[in-house]
Amino acid sequence: MTAPAPVSYTVDPWDPGYGVAFSEELDGGALEESSAELNLDLEMPSAQWRPVDPDPAVVRPGTVLFADGVRRIDARVWVHGSRPQPVPGIAASFAVGLVSCDGAARICDVGVERGLFTAAREAGITAGR
Repeated sequence: MTAPAPVSYTVDPWDPGYGVAFSEELDGGALEESSAELNLDLEMPSAQWRPVDPDPAVVRPGTVLFADGVRRIDARVWVHGSRPQPVPGIAASFAVGLVSCDGAARICDVGVERGLFTAAREAGITAGR
């Protein structure tokens, strides 16, 4: 059985907040303006839009849960393994929180994680986050 190719990583020095460090000629048109058309008159004509009160016959729940999350790209990385070209990836942080409201708001749960996300099979899971 052949030993797997050694894997190494390169961190892109370009700040992820500024986008990807490549020119527009290399993106294959991915950054072009969208040609999508919006239909703003789907539920009611947009000129007649107004707040709509809920049906008073509907029973309100005793508890409402609010979930929210955030993600941040900490760095863009290149995974060097068995392929001739490096495979792109991202090192990211993400978090989620859950708040329960039943007359008072309480934080029920919070999760914070970090990870490396890439299509490179060689990246695998490593210990020591």
